[in-house]
Amino acid sequence: MKIINVYISLFIILFFSSCKKINAQKDNSLRYKSELLGEWESKENLDNTFSINFGKIKGDSIFGQYCAVAREGRKIDCDTDEIFNIKGIIKDNIIEISFTSFFNAKNGKAKIIITDSLLRWVITKYPEGESYAPKESTLTKSEKKELNFYSLLNDTPSIILPINYSELDKFQWNESNYKLFENMDLFLRLPNYNDFKIAILLNDNGDDEIYKLITIKNNNIIDSKDIGYAIDNYPESNFRELVQFSIDKNFIITLFFKQLKQNKLILKKIKKYKINNSGKFEEVKE
Repeated sequence: MKIINVYISLFIILFFSSCKKINAQKDNSLRYKSELLGEWESKENLDNTFSINFGKIKGDSIFGQYCAVAREGRKIDCDTDEIFNIKGIIKDNIIEISFTSFFNAKNGKAKIIITDSLLRWVITKYPEGESYAPKESTLTKSEKKELNFYSLLNDTPSIILPINYSELDKFQWNESNYKLFENMDLFLRLPNYNDFKIAILLNDNGDDEIYKLITIKNNNIIDSKDIGYAIDNYPESNFRELVQFSIDKNFIITLFFKQLKQNKLILKKIKKYKINNSGKFEEVKE
């Protein structure tokens, strides 16, 4: 009888010990997955950059967005909006990836190998169409700090309105060491509008500059508006569409939609916006 009791006691101890190990493994797995969230970047080639921003985990599925800049900045396979073009299934230290490009290439396959604090990206099947994600890349977690808009803009003098697209070169753009909204790192501070701080952000990493206007309150972005960009991203095209802007002293934002034909810019339409009492951009109907 004593021997039976000993065996029963050993069984109970082993059972609960194994349960604790399983729970510990689950806890570690959950913490491990959550650590994948955020921006990962490659530092292997400064002329051709590659980064992945994982924004969502659901069960064993992970969703993110890559940004690939190739041919020394002449090709930008990215999007300024948050659009997940990566979906992955996490299996231990491997993420099986399905991806599309921002040039509408589809059905790409890749795997990410997780090793310590590194991610190793390897394409196993190229997508059907134009894509600039690299064949292989090693990525590390971004060390960029999140931007404190309030302190940054408080320490920066504002320009005087009105401002016109054609005058932008005369300004000294401020560069931030922080991670700006949608990875833009150049900005101009505009005068405050009521209780809102206003800034123009600039991305000049590609063929065409992208300008975005943002409103900020209590260090939170209230709204954003693309105010200057090229629609097709191909400078060699003779049928391009460009958007240019002006902002008057009353914060009326005018967007000029133009088309390039035979080396001449033709004005196609005009839209006007104002900032409402909530800090949102609102179209002005005329």
